Amino acid sequence: MSEVRAGMMGTGRTVFSGNTIEDFSVEVLGVIENASPGQSIILAKLSGGPLADSGVIQGMSGSPVYVNGRLMGAVALGFPMAKQAICGIRPIEEMLAVNPLDVPGGSVRAAATRRFPKGGATSSRVLPGDAGVDHVFSRPEPLFAGGVAMEPIRTPLQLSGFSSGTLGQFASMAERLGLTLSQGFSAAQGLSGTGAANASGGPVEPGSMISVQLMRGQMQIAADGTVTHVDGERIYAFGHRFLAIGSTELPFARSEVITVLPNLTTSFKITRTGSPLGVIRQDRSVAIAGQLGATATMAPLRVAISREDDTGRRVLERDYQMEMVRDPFLAPLLLQMAVFSAVDATERSVGAATLSVDATLRFQNGVPPLRIRNMHAGGALVGLLGALGVSIPAGYALQSGFSELTLAGAEVLLTLHEQRQELRLEQVWSSTKEASPGQEVEIHAVLLDANGAEQRRSFRYRIPRGAPTGPLYFSAADATTLNLLDFPRFSSLTPRSPEQLLALINGLRTNNRLYLRVWRQEPTYSIQGADLPAPPPSAALILDRSTDVKGGRSALQNAAMAELSAEFGDHAVSGAKTIKLEVKAN
Repeated sequence: MSEVRAGMMGTGRTVFSGNTIEDFSVEVLGVIENASPGQSIILAKLSGGPLADSGVIQGMSGSPVYVNGRLMGAVALGFPMAKQAICGIRPIEEMLAVNPLDVPGGSVRAAATRRFPKGGATSSRVLPGDAGVDHVFSRPEPLFAGGVAMEPIRTPLQLSGFSSGTLGQFASMAERLGLTLSQGFSAAQGLSGTGAANASGGPVEPGSMISVQLMRGQMQIAADGTVTHVDGERIYAFGHRFLAIGSTELPFARSEVITVLPNLTTSFKITRTGSPLGVIRQDRSVAIAGQLGATATMAPLRVAISREDDTGRRVLERDYQMEMVRDPFLAPLLLQMAVFSAVDATERSVGAATLSVDATLRFQNGVPPLRIRNMHAGGALVGLLGALGVSIPAGYALQSGFSELTLAGAEVLLTLHEQRQELRLEQVWSSTKEASPGQEVEIHAVLLDANGAEQRRSFRYRIPRGAPTGPLYFSAADATTLNLLDFPRFSSLTPRSPEQLLALINGLRTNNRLYLRVWRQEPTYSIQGADLPAPPPSAALILDRSTDVKGGRSALQNAAMAELSAEFGDHAVSGAKTIKLEVKAN
C-alpha cells in the first residue's frame, strides 16, 4: 500500500461473458488515507471491455487489480450515477486480515451467541411485535472522496422461482442493504446444490465469478461477486461486505455470466449459478472469505400452499421444496421471502382473502419444535401478514443466543380462502353492573361476519373471594390487540432455557380466537414472563429491590386477573371493547 502512487498503470481481471476471465486496464488516480477507521482506498479509473459504455458493473466487486504483477487490491466501491468507470480499490492487505478458518465455536450459532448474548441489547435482534426482520442488518457505510460519497458496489441478488411481486415487495429493503434484486436465471438445481451450468469449469482463480447461495431448490437466492485471491483452500472475494453478519456458513458456487446489461444508473451482470465450490465463513466490512472444498449444512424448507374450494375441500396448488442457510439472521428473512412468494404467486391481485398458516420449525439437539398456527384476513396484504407471522417468531428464537436453537428444518403449510373469513367484534355487555366477591358473572359478546350475520359467545367468571372492592374491567379483544400489550416485556425478558423461550412463543395468542381479559388498574410485576398482580406491600418492597424483576412498578399498570378465550374455527377475529363492573362488599 505504501508503494502505490498516482499515475501507476495496472491490470484487472473479471468475467464479462460466460466463464472466460478477461483483462481490463486500471489507472491509479490517488490514495485516500483513513477513508474510515483503519481503512484506506485507492482511487482508480477503469477501461477496456464494455466498461466505456457500462461504467463500473455490479458483480465486479472483488475483481483483482495487479500492478507490475503484484496484487494491489480489489475493485470494491463506486460513485453512484458516475459517467466514467471510476472506482475505489480495496487494498489486499485489509482483505487478507480476514481469516476464513478462524470461526470460534465452529457454527453459525456460536456467532449468534457472541453477537447477541442472552439478556443483551435488543435493538438489532428480532423481537415479537417488530414490524419486520431486516432491521438486524446495518446499512453499508459510504466513504468520501473530495466530499462525494463512494459506496460499496451493489451486490446483485438473483431470485429464481420467485414471483415478480416478491421483487417489488423487497426491492426497497434490498436497496437499503446495498443489494439489487433481479430475476435470476439459475440452472436447474436439486437440493444437493449440483447445478448444470459450468459444472466442469476448472479451478477457481482470481477473477472468477461466484454466487453465494442463500437458498436453493425450487426457489433460489444467490449473491454474485468476483474472486480476488486464492491461497490454498482459502478464498477472498467481493472487497466489501455482503451483509456484515460476521462468522457464518454460506455455500458458494460457480457463476456464469450470460451478458452485461449497461444501465443509465448502474450496469450489472446477468448470471446463472453453477456447481458448488465451498463455504463462505466470514462476512466482514472489507471482504467475504471462505474455504474451498468445504460443504455447508443446510436446513430443508417446505412451503406448501392449498386453496379451499366451494365444498370446503383443500386442493394443493404448489408444493415448494428448498433448502436454505441456517444463519440465524438470514434464515428469518429467507422464510419471509419464500412464504410471501408462495402466496403472491397463487393469490388473486384484488379482492378479499383469508390465509391460514400452519408452520413448524425444527431444531437440533432434541429441542421441542416451534409451532406457529394463525389466520390472517384481508385483501392483498394477507401474504405479507402471513410471511411476517412466520419470520418474526423464527427470528426471535434463532437470535436468542441459545446454542441449542440451531435450525434443522422448517415446514410451512398455507391455505388460501377466497373470502374474507373475518368476525368483527360488535358489542360486549355483562349480566350485571355490580357484583360481590365469590359471585359469578356472565360476559356476552356479539360478532358480525362480512355479511352482517351474528355469532355470539358468553364467558363465565367468578370473582375471587376476598377480592378488593372497586372497578373490575373486562376487555374482549382479538389476539393482535392483547399480544401488542404483552410484547414490550419481551425486550427485557431473559428466558432461562430454550424450552422456556419456545413456550413463550408457542403461547402467543392466535387470530381465530376472541379473548376476554379480566384486569384491574393496580401495580403489578412481570417476572420471567409471568404477571404477579397486586402483591402485598412487604412483597412489593422486596421485588422493587430485586434485580430479577423485569419491568418497573407502575401505579396504573393493568394487572391481569384472568384470561378466557373462545375459538371461531376458520374465521379470524378483529376488534376490542372494554366494559367495567363494580365490585361491592358482601
